[in-house]
Amino acid sequence: MINIAVIDDDETVCGNLKRIIGKYDMKYDYNIRCDVFTSCEDFMERAQGDEYKLIFLDIEFPEMSGIELSVKIRNYFKNIKMQIVFISSRSDYAMELFDVQPFNFLIKPLSEEKVYSCLTKFFIYFYENNKTFEYNFENVKHRILINEILYFESSRKKIVIHTLNKEIPFYGTFNEVAEQLKQHFVVIRRGIMVNLQYIINSSFNSVELSNGSVLEISKNNRKNVRSRLC
Repeated sequence: MINIAVIDDDETVCGNLKRIIGKYDMKYDYNIRCDVFTSCEDFMERAQGDEYKLIFLDIEFPEMSGIELSVKIRNYFKNIKMQIVFISSRSDYAMELFDVQPFNFLIKPLSEEKVYSCLTKFFIYFYENNKTFEYNFENVKHRILINEILYFESSRKKIVIHTLNKEIPFYGTFNEVAEQLKQHFVVIRRGIMVNLQYIINSSFNSVELSNGSVLEISKNNRKNVRSRLC
């Protein structure tokens, strides 16, 4: 089941969006559960962890704004996986939204065509990022979701997979892994490649990941890293 949240203080918008999502699910059978929240505080109180893969989030609320909620999701809860689609009747928020890496921005009123297009792009993204990486260690074949990997680090004859809560060593060739996963990762220096979705900040010579790790970018890789992030 794919859990989607709609967060808006306008009941008409919530009802219309939930109806469109339900109609989309009936047509394409993605097994979607759609929950409605009428404020950012309501979402903060009722939502658990990263149960929602996608949220449609209004920007303007009487108290906590949608932008403030998105900053909490990204920076306080360190949740980079939840995809955020901002919805608003105004189109002048672009620069304010950049830092929280939104998946999309939709202008109200929300047509069925706009929402369908957004959902289709999300499901292409979702299933692409739920692919697995396969590796061997001590003659046993293992698999790990690509979107669980923060970065790879070459260490002598081994490669270490760094996740949010553990390190996994295996035998392999760094260049072969880098070539295999070049769509999702970027090499920042010799023997280090980082999952693009976990980069929350970058400077000329370093990247910061969602877990707080700061990794140096080598001089030879700065141009390519900037290009990939852009």
